[in-house]
Amino acid sequence: MHFFRFIKVKDKLLVLMIVCVLSNVLLGVFSVDYLRKMSWHASESYTQGLVPIGWLNELEESQRQLDFMVDSDGDYQGMIAILKDVDKPLGHLENQAIDKKMSHQIKKYKSLLGKQREVIEGYQPLSQRERELLYSQTFLPISQETHTLLEETQNYLVQRAKDQQQSYQQDVQFGYWLLGGVCLAVVMLVIIIGFIATKAVNVPTRQLKSLLKQAEQGDFTANASYVAHDELGEVVLSYNQMVTEVKRLLHTVTDSAYEVEEMTGKLQESSEESSTTTLKIAKDVQSISDSTAASTSKLASNTASLEEVLNDVQVILEKIQIVENFAHKTARDAESGTEIVQANLTQMQTIKQAVEKSNTAIFNLVERASSIDQMIEVIEKITAQTNLLALNASIEAARAGEHGKGFAVVANEVRKLAEQTVHSTQTITSIVQNIHLDSSYAVQMMEGVLVATEKGVAVTGQTASSFDQILEKVHTIKPYIMEVSATVQEIANHTKTVSDDAVMLTSLSDTNTVSTKHVAALTADQLTAQQQIHNYIKELRKVSKVLQIAVKRFSI
Repeated sequence: MHFFRFIKVKDKLLVLMIVCVLSNVLLGVFSVDYLRKMSWHASESYTQGLVPIGWLNELEESQRQLDFMVDSDGDYQGMIAILKDVDKPLGHLENQAIDKKMSHQIKKYKSLLGKQREVIEGYQPLSQRERELLYSQTFLPISQETHTLLEETQNYLVQRAKDQQQSYQQDVQFGYWLLGGVCLAVVMLVIIIGFIATKAVNVPTRQLKSLLKQAEQGDFTANASYVAHDELGEVVLSYNQMVTEVKRLLHTVTDSAYEVEEMTGKLQESSEESSTTTLKIAKDVQSISDSTAASTSKLASNTASLEEVLNDVQVILEKIQIVENFAHKTARDAESGTEIVQANLTQMQTIKQAVEKSNTAIFNLVERASSIDQMIEVIEKITAQTNLLALNASIEAARAGEHGKGFAVVANEVRKLAEQTVHSTQTITSIVQNIHLDSSYAVQMMEGVLVATEKGVAVTGQTASSFDQILEKVHTIKPYIMEVSATVQEIANHTKTVSDDAVMLTSLSDTNTVSTKHVAALTADQLTAQQQIHNYIKELRKVSKVLQIAVKRFSI
């Protein structure tokens, strides 16, 4: 059966035609043989139809003998014997009565034979003259009629046999003509049908072969024009429908390729803008980190100054105690105290200036943190747009089927990087919020420090005034010693609080510095991710251009 796969359709149809012709010839051979048998049967039927003539000849011979014996005045017993001999062939004729006429002839013969029997039975007692008269008037007409009847019957049988033979011969001849005509008609019909079938198969087959070769070269501009309601018509219709679908698919792929190229261009611009923004954020974060480090350094310096103030207050307290114990040294100690208070005032003013600078730096830190929030919002918008573009690219890649697998992977990587960007942005937002909280707390603390410093300056001024009064009113100093001692103690407590707050602010500033460095690291990672996204977008544009070149190979 595998051999037939290498035979063309028209050759198969030719083989089928040859098989049909051979089968027709074989049928004709068997039919001719059957007609020959029919001819032989006609001859045999003619021979069988002439068999009763022998029996009629026997009856004719018996009738002649009977005529002779009656005419020659023969023996009566001999006549009776002749009449009995007639019964055997007559019985055969009765058995071979093939039609109504033959039966009628036999009945008529038997009637004449009965009349002859009656004449013969009344013939014996008569005289010679009466016998002759009976013979001539009665027996002879019956005998002649019997001979005529037998001759007519014989002629009828011969004519009937000839008619049957002629009818058979005519049927055989008609069979020959009919067989020849049918065989010729069948052969012509097979040839015509084979030619029509070959043409019906060959025309659409050649057309489909030509169209498929054009399609193999990427040309889908032509459609099949063969129209029929058979299987080949359905194949041609299916090919036309396939060409229509391929054209529609190529249009869709072409439009998708151009859309992908346009979207990748926009995505590349957005990626470049995002990279620029991220780089700016990195620079700003580095500036914030440097400012925070400077603030930390200044806070450390302020802490040291506050510790010195605290030590000075302790010295003042000791001096006041000495004043209490040594009143007579009040003037000299008061002068010394005035100098110390002046130095303290100068130091407190220095502390106040340092605190104001720290407060300003912290406010700047808060403002820059707000700028970071705005930049983070820009990054989030760009990331959302990037994610949306990646999703659209994935959808268009899925529509493109096998041709879109390449940039589907790129679109998926872009989407992952966008998600990573969202996560990094959320982390940066959390850190910036922490910076906001810490900065707000630091602002509150610095406001407290500023208030405490102003109080310290005021108290120091009061202390200087008190020492001036001590120089003027030495004798009235004792009642105020306890008040001064309490005031100094309060100054010590406030100074301690300010010192502790300065230490805490220093710790918070250190934390801000670490957080800022972490934000800077995350921003660097974000910049790297944006660079990867930019590279993936370039690859996606290359894939889109390759797809456009591949689609241009097809003519639609």
